[in-house]
Amino acid sequence: MIGANEIHLWDVELNQPAEQYAALAELLSADEVTRANAFYFERDRRRFTVARAVLRILVGNYLNQSPRAIAFTYHPLGKPALAGESSFQFNLSHSHQRAVYAFGLDHRLGVDLEYVRSVMDMDRIARQNFSARENTVFNGLPTPVKQRAFFNCWTRKEAYIKASGEGLSHALDSFDVTFLEGEPARLRWVRGQPGEPTRWTLSAFELDDAYVGAIATRQTVRRIVFRSWEMADNQSL
Repeated sequence: MIGANEIHLWDVELNQPAEQYAALAELLSADEVTRANAFYFERDRRRFTVARAVLRILVGNYLNQSPRAIAFTYHPLGKPALAGESSFQFNLSHSHQRAVYAFGLDHRLGVDLEYVRSVMDMDRIARQNFSARENTVFNGLPTPVKQRAFFNCWTRKEAYIKASGEGLSHALDSFDVTFLEGEPARLRWVRGQPGEPTRWTLSAFELDDAYVGAIATRQTVRRIVFRSWEMADNQSL
């Protein structure tokens, strides 16, 4: 069970062997199968399928329901939620070969994961999406640390707009987050909303050296419980 002011964060490897993949694919709803089939590349189709099937398994475990019985609704901007359920909150993100799932109670939350990699035009992307203050800090960093700082900033911004429910309709340059190594993750400033930063908790995490991520939630977080999902733990689906 999830305690008050507690977040459970699960991670999963999306590249599952053929036998496990086939079992997971059987869990998807008709609309999820349609979405999976819309991907051009088989790799992306398989990763989407695994990500959604594992979401069904995890939600089913928390709510003591069959994964196939879980029904989702979608915010107009695409954020999934449980049909008819208000207290149980979740969000997911996937990047490259991994996915993460955040679960909590009563309060909106968002999670974002990014595979740390070379990005063409990284400085240009920062200029277009980071706030003026963030760009000042980012441009002053030595080149060797810029890449990780970029993804620290990006994941914290994405987690916040996903938790707020506004998605990319919320301009990324309209608020500040911290993103330097060793600096606690925090929402610093939101344009036109001076009290907004005090209402949110930002938490950063890493999945080994290759992935960085962030969780945003409108509550005080006292503990984040990290868990890894394995197919072997869920043989009966």
